[in-house]
Amino acid sequence: MKVDFGIQPIVYRTFADAVHDPRSERPEQRIKGEILDRYACDGSTLVCEFRNGLNLTVSCGDNRVDWRVGEAKAEIGTAKIEVTEFELPSGTRADWVLTHILDDLVGKKVAISSSEQTLFIFAKDSPEYMFDFYVDSRDSSLRYLVLNES
Repeated sequence: MKVDFGIQPIVYRTFADAVHDPRSERPEQRIKGEILDRYACDGSTLVCEFRNGLNLTVSCGDNRVDWRVGEAKAEIGTAKIEVTEFELPSGTRADWVLTHILDDLVGKKVAISSSEQTLFIFAKDSPEYMFDFYVDSRDSSLRYLVLNES
């Protein structure tokens, strides 16, 4: 399936504008070092449940990866996803390995870190991954959440 990148970099006028974070309380601290118990993904939305009862919902937003940490259990369906490979704008082919990466993180203590447009997830003795998404080049309403090693 041919896809386009879902996130285009934001250009800032100054360095101070680029690093300013208006949030004083960082919600990602609530799951730092918590054990990932399970996850569900429908392709464009991912819900991760942690042993401490919190969950992380990650989805494809408007030129950004949207995410939130919450206590209420979020329900999403697990669609039978038939896409296994993407063709990037450069012509390069990339396997869709989101579930393989998440399977490896289940049972581990993980942490997340956010930027203005994306979210990172990592565990001890594992690579750091960055959430991103691709948009179907023929139907922009179809979006696919991906994890790339950062």
